[in-house]
Amino acid sequence: MDSMMSFEELALAMLKENNFLIFSHEHPDGDALGSASGLCLALRNLGKKAHTLLSEKEPDYLSFLSKDTFHIAKESLLSGEEEPKSYFSDFFEGESYASVMVDCGSINRIDRRDRAFSSGSPKFCIDHHHGKTEVQTVWSDLVMMVEG
Repeated sequence: MDSMMSFEELALAMLKENNFLIFSHEHPDGDALGSASGLCLALRNLGKKAHTLLSEKEPDYLSFLSKDTFHIAKESLLSGEEEPKSYFSDFFEGESYASVMVDCGSINRIDRRDRAFSSGSPKFCIDHHHGKTEVQTVWSDLVMMVEG
């Protein structure tokens, strides 16, 4: 898709949604989990339901991040035994959710959580690794300034 959005367009589109599932790249590092946790908390502060879906426990050196924003996916979801809609029914009371990738520009980098990402609608990507992506994207140089 490789469709660009401004921060303002992203904010307006996200304000229309109530439920969010946030994804970082596989083997997440500090900017991936920090971005995911920060976005999750910001959305919750706006009265939205938001969760960050991980396929593995966060690294010990990032244990200071808000753990209540992270959900480790069960094998039933990762293996395809359970459909994302039924798996997340308790999270979002049976309603649909928007999918948001952070610090990751390709669905290929979210490992076995790809079905859960693809089941969300709409889909967004917030990243600072410029490149081609499959979803509407906001490229952020602001993240680079924080890292650098």
